Amino acid sequence: MFVYYHNHRFCEIGLETQLTDADGEELRTGDIVAIYKITAGNVLCDFFGLSVVLAEHYDSSEDAYKELLIENRSEPYIMGMRTLPLHEPEQPYPTAVWRIRKMKSFDEIVNNEQWDAWGFCYSDS
Repeated sequence: MFVYYHNHRFCEIGLETQLTDADGEELRTGDIVAIYKITAGNVLCDFFGLSVVLAEHYDSSEDAYKELLIENRSEPYIMGMRTLPLHEPEQPYPTAVWRIRKMKSFDEIVNNEQWDAWGFCYSDS
């Protein structure tokens, strides 16, 4: 099965990554995660939303999905978090840091599952 973001095929689900969530749980491609900020006292101060763990393995710029060569593939990342400083405080909460928590594992995903509000879906085709 594959994960899609705004109709762009990214990768197969279940691929190993070097990513972990706030509890140290291993993340794999296709996992659904919550993105939020907490203060030094573990107080929630900002909820960014839900996202998905991806890797860019396909070129969807043409009518067909073309698998990218190994050397052109991206490292796995969390959509929307690729360039954010995960462990560096930001304004307006100078003691707050970003956190990721796995909400649903890739192996719980069903074919044609849709997360329209967040822009991603899953399909075996």
